[in-house]
Amino acid sequence: MLRVVILEKDFDLADNIREILNYGNFKVSDIGSGLNFDEIINKDIRPSIIIIGSYLKDRDIGYDELRRLREKFSCPILFLVTKELDKGFCDNSFAIPNSAVLNKPFTFKSLHLAIHQLLNRPQSMQPSCFYSSPVGV
Repeated sequence: MLRVVILEKDFDLADNIREILNYGNFKVSDIGSGLNFDEIINKDIRPSIIIIGSYLKDRDIGYDELRRLREKFSCPILFLVTKELDKGFCDNSFAIPNSAVLNKPFTFKSLHLAIHQLLNRPQSMQPSCFYSSPVGV
């Protein structure tokens, strides 16, 4: 079973992601936000993947948080970004090894596809941007 950590300030969205991942071979081990980022990062967990919203603590996720994540975890990171952040965030994400970007809103299928592709590619590959179809299309 693959272990997932979700860091997203919108707990309803994080809970929906957890429910979606329950249909796959995933166990969500922790759900956190910017408010408990330190608590989550200091736990003794070994996630298979980290899913992180682009906003934590009511601001863009900072490079300090990303550096701390990378120091502790080598697993893939999937960033969830809004359309407003898409272009700039995708450009900057190429500096973060073993990561990908998925646009919000996303579908059940696009989330599973992005996770599957991220988990099954060599870590040396460049980060990717996955674009989701609008929900309901």
